[in-house]
Amino acid sequence: MLNSRRVQYEPSYLDSFLPSIASGELSELNRLSLLDDLTASVQSGRTSADVVLKMISEGFRHDESYVVWSAIANFFSKLNTLLADEEEAYELLKRFQECLRQVCRPHFCVFHEIS
Repeated sequence: MLNSRRVQYEPSYLDSFLPSIASGELSELNRLSLLDDLTASVQSGRTSADVVLKMISEGFRHDESYVVWSAIANFFSKLNTLLADEEEAYELLKRFQECLRQVCRPHFCVFHEIS
């Protein structure tokens, strides 16, 4: 039987990961695990989506891993579902859409060979 455990990170602690994520020093598996933990934490309401959007825009912006970008796409999909039913989430939805445009579009074009 597999046990899966999640890690809940303090936002200030996450900031310390940004240089090693951006430089590629943090392994692909660790970047993937971090994103999965953050996605689960946002879904459970324990972490603000703003924290993850910051991580993606500042740390993962130039990541070249298809697996990592699949995890980012998964986060955006789940966030979109969470925001769909909340009228007061309009400002967060705007920040989410802007992050999506700025960060994801170049990678989507590369992975799907779209110009």
